[in-house]
Amino acid sequence: AWSRGMAAPGRRYVGAVADADIANSPELAQAFFELHNAARSYKEATVAQITRVARNFRALSEYDYQLLVSRNGEDPKELVNGMKDALATNEKFVQDVLQLSKPAPKLETPSNWESGYTHAGDKLKEAMRELAIEWSSEGVTERGRLHAPLVEALKRHLPETDGPKSVLVPASSTARLPAEIAKAGFQVEAVEMSLVKCLFADRVLKAESAETFACCPYVTETCNRRRKRDHLRQAKTPDAVLPRNSAVTLFHADFLQHVQGDRQYDGVAGLFWLDSGNCILTYIRALARIIKPGGVFVHIGAFLYNQSNDDSNYAVAVMLSWDEVKQAMSRWFNFVEERVVHCYHVTNPQSLMETLYDAISFTAIRNEVPFE
Repeated sequence: AWSRGMAAPGRRYVGAVADADIANSPELAQAFFELHNAARSYKEATVAQITRVARNFRALSEYDYQLLVSRNGEDPKELVNGMKDALATNEKFVQDVLQLSKPAPKLETPSNWESGYTHAGDKLKEAMRELAIEWSSEGVTERGRLHAPLVEALKRHLPETDGPKSVLVPASSTARLPAEIAKAGFQVEAVEMSLVKCLFADRVLKAESAETFACCPYVTETCNRRRKRDHLRQAKTPDAVLPRNSAVTLFHADFLQHVQGDRQYDGVAGLFWLDSGNCILTYIRALARIIKPGGVFVHIGAFLYNQSNDDSNYAVAVMLSWDEVKQAMSRWFNFVEERVVHCYHVTNPQSLMETLYDAISFTAIRNEVPFE
């Protein structure tokens, strides 16, 4: 069954915010405070965008405005009303999924509150988009290009001969990839730093029927539309209810914190993850330590290095080519599969602007060289 297990230092099992008494837990109170801030920030930013759209329509001359009135008499103002309805849908979704009916705890406001407040709203919007791609019909094509090959590679190289094999999925987002891996018979640990994404995952995995939740993840994306209501469409999640005997444990944690200790895995599966930290070599060394000899690391990604331009913490940040990554990994891994996958990643499938990646898909087997 979907499980959480026992808590450990540096990591929190998903569901704790909803299940625990936040009044007796400063850590959970802080997490719940941040969730309320994210919801409020997202609403304020969306209202500002809707107000901007309405103001720009009002600024048009009567002649130009009439050019936009459709043949069936639909007024552009109805589009603004549609955005307001979509926001109301998202508010209900966030309240239901994050269980924000509990009042926010009263905590001292940190000095960097204003910048973090805006950032929290952006993260909530990002999480809704990822949920739509992972758990609705919006992402069927994308998942077929990315999730299916990773699951098949694990099945090829980790046959179920001595019982279920353990697989770790870092940066698991809203946990569709871990769920598909578990459906294939593996015992899966899913690790995600974003609490919002963890709670989204917790809710959809526990859903007893399909299309339990509805959100409008593109409501503010008024650019690059083919049809005028494209940004108002709903994504209904989950699009499938997976077997309840599948084993997924969800963790709210940083990957490096999560893998402290002696725990080892038969496999690790990553999707646009390996380059997501400050220094990719740190992740490679961690993989060499936690994957059992004969175990497998499967990954698809385009080496974007999104975090490596952040000099705020003066961390070592190197952006290596695929050849250099492969060279560093070859000390502890033997590469058995490698190909280029043409794919999209967390992309609005109806947008007129999409980024097509030539991502590297590879399978590497942990050799017998001991990690030092």
